[in-house]
Amino acid sequence: MNIATTSTYAIRAYEPEDYPTISSWWEARGVVGPPANRLKVGFICEHRSIPAACAFLYLDATGSGMAWLAWQASNPKLKPLTAGRAMFYVEHFAELEAKANDYWLIMATTELPSLERHLRHRGYIGDERPHTRLYKTLT
Repeated sequence: MNIATTSTYAIRAYEPEDYPTISSWWEARGVVGPPANRLKVGFICEHRSIPAACAFLYLDATGSGMAWLAWQASNPKLKPLTAGRAMFYVEHFAELEAKANDYWLIMATTELPSLERHLRHRGYIGDERPHTRLYKTLT
């Protein structure tokens, strides 16, 4: 079910069946994506019913008001302009969702220069130090 649409783009909720597709997008860019069971709140932007971009949202439950926009990727088979628009729409929708749930700050991390430029163009600010994503499953 689509939750937001334009004439050629539609946003829908991420489904576990999307994982092989978006995993291939990360792989095409040399990014090691998270395990499928770590992706809970996500959105897919489709362009004319073809998956075009994805983004995930992690909402802090401690009351800090901070959300994390993560694991964005776009379909490498699409034209750059189409993929860029899809990325804009999916990120914008995630930001609206965070704001609607009373989050006032959203952060993002990336090691991809193109995604960093894209986010800075969209108003994100930050340092320029390289980073590493680290996570640990607590058992």
